[in-house]
Amino acid sequence: MPAEHQDDVLVRDEEHIERQEIVAFRVGSKARRMCGAGGLFVKRVVATAGDKVSFRDGVVYVNGARLHERSANGPTTPGEEGAEVHVPANHIFVLGDNRAQSCDSRVWGPLAVRKVVGVAFAIQRGSRKIPLP
Repeated sequence: MPAEHQDDVLVRDEEHIERQEIVAFRVGSKARRMCGAGGLFVKRVVATAGDKVSFRDGVVYVNGARLHERSANGPTTPGEEGAEVHVPANHIFVLGDNRAQSCDSRVWGPLAVRKVVGVAFAIQRGSRKIPLP
């Protein structure tokens, strides 16, 4: 059943992007090709420059520590990028909260920070503003 209203994601400019923030970003050509979609994506930051991301038994690890994710829906498989990814300078590693349906950094790799439009802080649904955690 289609949604009755279109949701708008409200973002703010942010110089420093941190883990667990939700970001809106422009999709690059590799993501367009591999995901079959373009425009703006919205995903959660799980790692920043210099971090090492790995996957074991459906769980995400950052720098060897298990990531405890309240918002993730379902197990996390490694995807195209492999079982271990080093996040380069000026990049972040993003994952969708709905892991089974998400085309994210597991598929097209770390995201260049320059593609980030802003950090999401709320969803506008009609006249209702829903704050993001």
